[in-house]
Amino acid sequence: MDNKEFEKLVLQRLETLSEGLGSLRQEVALLTEGQGSLRQEVVLLTKGQGSLHQEVAMLTKGQGSLRQEVAMLTEGQGSLRQEVVLLTEGQGSLHQEVALLTKGQGSLHQEVAMLGKRQESLYQIVVMIEHEHGQKLDALFDGYRLLKETLDDHTERLERIEAQVAIHEVRIEILDKTKLDKSQTT
Repeated sequence: MDNKEFEKLVLQRLETLSEGLGSLRQEVALLTEGQGSLRQEVVLLTKGQGSLHQEVAMLTKGQGSLRQEVAMLTEGQGSLRQEVVLLTEGQGSLHQEVALLTKGQGSLHQEVAMLGKRQESLYQIVVMIEHEHGQKLDALFDGYRLLKETLDDHTERLERIEAQVAIHEVRIEILDKTKLDKSQTT
């Protein structure tokens, strides 16, 4: 595989990773938004519970005054029974809402587990890419070293040849002068 194919493969894998990461970020944003919604519901439930506590406190005061007012005891008891029925119904409604919240929390746990699996899968892909890339870089460096050694050897040989040529040029020059001197003397 040449460098361009390798680069194309790496870019495709990085693009796939980037798309997966974007998808994961969207899912996390949705989970965060859902969690915020659940928190708001819990705040409302807490406020409702505080309101119920206030109503119970008022009932307690009402019972104290009912004890003092014997004539209104029977009528007050009937009223209290109705309120207790309403409180029981409200408590049942709260139990249903808590069950729904618990179910939603279970769903969130599943989604978080799925995100963890996806993250692990991405991590494994990145590790594999890094490993393959490292092997290819090692091969490139080995090739570079071999090429450099060959070039150094050739450079050394060329320098020796040039030195020999320079010596031969000097000798040829001397021989030419000697020949020219001999021909002029004769």
